[in-house]
Amino acid sequence: MVNKERVKIGRNDPCHCGSGIKYKRCCLNKDKNLNRSTSNQKNLEENDELNKNKIKDIPSFQKMEDSIKGMEFLKSVTEIGLLDGLIPMGLDVDALKETLSEVDGFVEEYHDITSVPDKFNEAFLKCGWVFYMSMNHEVVTNSIKLYEQRKFNQAENILINYYDENIELFIQWLGWIDEFKPRLELIEKVYEDYANERYHACIPVLLAVIDGIVFDNKETGNKGFFGEENKLTAEDSIAAHITGLPELQKILSSPRTKTTTDELTIPYRNGILHGRDLNYANKSVAIKLWATLFALKDGLVEIKKSKEPKEEEKDLTFSELTASIRKNDMRETLLKKWKPRNLEINKDFPEFSLSSDYLEGSPERTLVEFFELWMKRNFGYMAQKMDHRTLKEYSIGIIAGKFSREIFNKKNLKSFKILEIIDEAPAISEIKTELVIEKKERQLKKEITFRIIYEDEKGQPEIRTMNNGSWKFISCFGEIDNI
Repeated sequence: MVNKERVKIGRNDPCHCGSGIKYKRCCLNKDKNLNRSTSNQKNLEENDELNKNKIKDIPSFQKMEDSIKGMEFLKSVTEIGLLDGLIPMGLDVDALKETLSEVDGFVEEYHDITSVPDKFNEAFLKCGWVFYMSMNHEVVTNSIKLYEQRKFNQAENILINYYDENIELFIQWLGWIDEFKPRLELIEKVYEDYANERYHACIPVLLAVIDGIVFDNKETGNKGFFGEENKLTAEDSIAAHITGLPELQKILSSPRTKTTTDELTIPYRNGILHGRDLNYANKSVAIKLWATLFALKDGLVEIKKSKEPKEEEKDLTFSELTASIRKNDMRETLLKKWKPRNLEINKDFPEFSLSSDYLEGSPERTLVEFFELWMKRNFGYMAQKMDHRTLKEYSIGIIAGKFSREIFNKKNLKSFKILEIIDEAPAISEIKTELVIEKKERQLKKEITFRIIYEDEKGQPEIRTMNNGSWKFISCFGEIDNI
């Protein structure tokens, strides 16, 4: 029996075949060709696997395609009059025909939407970009069109500008995911370096943050983003599809065997952290790591969802998918239009008044409503106004008890004044106040700043002008607790 696991032999050693001739003059070339053939076969098998697996074939998209086929069939039978016999039973055939007249448009739009992820990855993945559902649909389709016109540099510039304008907002959307929470402060410092063009500083830290986030995720095997054995895939996923983040991980983990001063355009982890790619500090490399970070957010959500116990599935309809995409596009448009308010006391808002006298849906109205609840000692409703992160960690009952027994214990709000309103970001406002608080028959005057965040129904930070959420308090009661 021949032992196939050979010990590595030198060129001048006796050949392993037993001929007695030096290895270099016997089987060396044959072994090289065999290894090359095996390697090529492995690459062909991997490429064949990727070609077979397309994002457009994921279960969610297939269900939508089945729904559309059903609509096409219903349209055809309606057109040839097979449903006319149901008219006496109350079927409004004309109304049904009018509804089904839009099917052709749905079909075209469906094929456009479901083909975009694969087209994007085929065009840009090799250059360090990956598609994920939260991306702006218009930006993605425009970049694909330019790529197809062989205007690759212009296509990349669209992507670079898109992220450059929105990074600060996208960072706010990371905080509700467990693996991102402990890193938010560091990520904000990284953004400060990025904003000040200190790319040499922010790029290595982004690589470490991306790696650490996956290390902390048990669903992926706690192997790190750049670990070879991580399980960064989910069957019914876009970002974590086998052709998405897993392929990007292979590219960014490529070995870099030579030291070079050539300008880097792809954030090769090994070249940057091992000191081989010396000229890595540029905006393009930094942006691609930010894009990877945001794609990772989508990917982890999809992976976690895939591991949850299966509930009765509700098919995502095509109209729901298109509505989601349009919502993302609207969000981007509103973000570009948003500007912080320049407010004057007693001109744009009253210094103190009833909550009903403040603009509906504004952070200042939410704050005054909170003050009114405090005056009534209604701690249960006060607890409901806490942000998603706090409510995820503690029940309303626990928070209300903490308010009652600790933070607001024997502290009665007698009066308030709003001194200044600062709209820090599309989803965050800071409001400086002067409070008169009675404690043990003594009245204390304190200046206290409240930080309020606008969240949607799922607890994610949202642009205030989307008008689809409510204002919540970020834990900011330390000054009151210390009174």
